[in-house]
Amino acid sequence: SYSSAHVATSTGSVFGIAIGSVAVFVIIIVAIVMLRKRSHRHPVTHGFAEMDPAASPEERHVANMQMNGYENPTYKYFELNTNAKK
Repeated sequence: SYSSAHVATSTGSVFGIAIGSVAVFVIIIVAIVMLRKRSHRHPVTHGFAEMDPAASPEERHVANMQMNGYENPTYKYFELNTNAKK
């Protein structure tokens, strides 16, 4: 014969375990989504980019910035304007 206190305790612990499991599942899903977004932002580049040995230090610096994802805002502005006119 179960007492009402024992039934309430077992129901509460089952409910607590269920909520804890759902919380862990949600955290895992959020972590997976964040890792996917991060990997899409930074593509993996293997190897080396060939540089002209006669390039000036300024040209080398610009090439290095472009390899790291820098885009010249001036070019971006003109590119947007030419696409809008089409």
